[in-house]
Amino acid sequence: MRGWADALQDSDIKGQRHLNQKVRLEEEQKTRAGALQKDLLRKLPSGHPLRRDAEERGLV
Repeated sequence: MRGWADALQDSDIKGQRHLNQKVRLEEEQKTRAGALQKDLLRKLPSGHPLRRDAEERGLV
């Protein structure tokens, strides 16, 4: 148990608060990227294969 605690103490993780902020930022980035991708797919012509595929999969 002590070895595990030492390994955590020596790791790059600065604490739960920082880890949570990092996770929040990653989730926000994923959400924004998904919204951008949907927007770009909507701007494609209706006959475009990528747009048709997205519509069939319910992404747009």
